[in-house]
Amino acid sequence: MTIRRGQLREDAHFRILSLLNDNPEMSRRDLETVVGVSSVGIHHVLGAVLDKGRITRALARKVEEYKALRAEIEDLRAGIKADQALGDAV
Repeated sequence: MTIRRGQLREDAHFRILSLLNDNPEMSRRDLETVVGVSSVGIHHVLGAVLDKGRITRALARKVEEYKALRAEIEDLRAGIKADQALGDAV
C-alpha cells in the first residue's frame, strides 16, 4: 500500500513539473483540475519544488505581478476615498 501511494505521489509530482515546464503561467487551480490532485497536494508539491529552487523565476514573476496588483488596488481605494470625500463636501 505504501509503495503504491509513493508511486502515485511521484507520478503527480512529475506531471505537475511537466505541466509547469510546458505552461509556466498555469495556476494552482488549473493544476488541480488537470492532475486531479487536491489544493493541499499541489501546495506540497510546489513547496518541495521551491525548496529545490526549480521555479524561482516563475515565483519571482508572480511576486512582481502581485506587487503591481496590490499597488493598483491601493490606488483604486485611494481614488474611491477621494471621491467619497468630495461627495461628502458637496
